[in-house]
Amino acid sequence: MHETLAVVAPLLAVRTLSMGLAGTDVEQHRHFATAAEAYRRDLMRRMNGDLAENSRTGEVYLAGSELWEETPPLQYAAPTLGWVLGNRILSILVLGTWLVGTILVAAARVRRAEVG
Repeated sequence: MHETLAVVAPLLAVRTLSMGLAGTDVEQHRHFATAAEAYRRDLMRRMNGDLAENSRTGEVYLAGSELWEETPPLQYAAPTLGWVLGNRILSILVLGTWLVGTILVAAARVRRAEVG
């Protein structure tokens, strides 16, 4: 929605592109949330599996430190610049159009300017 309004207000395209490059846009939030959710599900699968294998009815089971040492940390790979720019094509096109339009208007004004 914001990107389409950028046709009349290029600052919106600048803002959207800037947020994408800074990693603070909605798409990158979703990307991280998806990776974190996959990690959480794997962690729960590990914990539940350990509990199912080692607990006994009527006993309190506490996992040892080796379970946590074997559990890998979250390895998140941020999206590449190409991925980010691919999601911001409309903003880039709008800004490019505004740039070309500004250059054309400036060139026309310079040609009409009187020197003297």
